[in-house]
Amino acid sequence: RAELQMTGLQRKRYVAPVRTTEEARRFYGALFPGAQVLSASPLIVRLPRFASTAECDALLSLGASMKRSTIVDGGDQNSTAEHRTSRTKWLDDDAVPSSLSSRATAVAELPLINAERWQLASYGEACEYKLHVDTVPAFNDLAPGGRFSTLLLYLDEPEMGGTTDFPGLGLSVAPEKGTALYFRNVCEPCSDPFGLETHEQSAHAGAPVVRGAKNIATRWVHPVPYPDGVA
Repeated sequence: RAELQMTGLQRKRYVAPVRTTEEARRFYGALFPGAQVLSASPLIVRLPRFASTAECDALLSLGASMKRSTIVDGGDQNSTAEHRTSRTKWLDDDAVPSSLSSRATAVAELPLINAERWQLASYGEACEYKLHVDTVPAFNDLAPGGRFSTLLLYLDEPEMGGTTDFPGLGLSVAPEKGTALYFRNVCEPCSDPFGLETHEQSAHAGAPVVRGAKNIATRWVHPVPYPDGVA
């Protein structure tokens, strides 16, 4: 925390607006016509046509040299795990169409500097990411705090399987090229960027791909500036 030299006022700032379901529909509908608010708590929004076919293909072209995905369990140690069997690669922001980063910033309502770099992930047949949350209380002890929100962009569509499921809410979202899924990972309202509480209903899973492949790009956003742009 000392690295950020936070003042008391900055530390207690409001993280992002909290809206009713109807307010959220108006806000995100104005950004992306056809936006669907799937849940208000935690906030989950489906954003069709977030990216064009050309933008998705541009990201897919950056997928060489992917490595087996890792997880971080409340600290700074990365390790592989059987419940996440995809391959991933972190991207430099200057390699990603700037329009995508601008849209992601507008959706998150937090500055670009608060975001981690885009991460590509590829799921082949039988690959999955079992039930998990994107932030845990221990992340509050890290310099950038926890992952306040997640934006997941579908770059293509598997022939079968590969849905994003929120079992606690009974939601299942099918991959659709160019569609993004935005969701917040914490209980709201929250005013302390280092006091985020994981919203249990934000637990989600990437269901196994049954046939074909699924490729996604993910952007995690923190309540304060992210030090080096990569987890």
